Amino acid sequence: MRGEAKSTINEKGRMNFPAKFQETFGNNFVVAKGLRARCVQIYKTEEWEEFVKNLKENHPKTKADAVLRFRGAENAELDNNNRFFIPSHLREYAELKKDVVVCGLEGEVEIWNREALVENQNADISALVDEMGL
Repeated sequence: MRGEAKSTINEKGRMNFPAKFQETFGNNFVVAKGLRARCVQIYKTEEWEEFVKNLKENHPKTKADAVLRFRGAENAELDNNNRFFIPSHLREYAELKKDVVVCGLEGEVEIWNREALVENQNADISALVDEMGL
């Protein structure tokens, strides 16, 4: 599961989940703040539960920070039209408006504001070129 797909969020906060990602995630999953950027990340429910368990058991010092970061995680479920609800606090965090891009790479899926994604990609490419000394 990789690639990008454009989508839209309607006035009620529902978004069509692109078919290319539905096979991997099924009808139920978790939406949370992105780990590395201001986006919404989608997790398989069992992966989310394992992530939280690992955090609690192996990283107790960072637990307080993690609670602050991930307290807004929500369960999501596809409706009959393959849409799911993104809560307002997550839409606000990631600055998701109407036009979004769903990005997948090796088991990770993120939902981005289209404009923010372009800015982030340009910054990432510049940093990589600098790091490589090119």
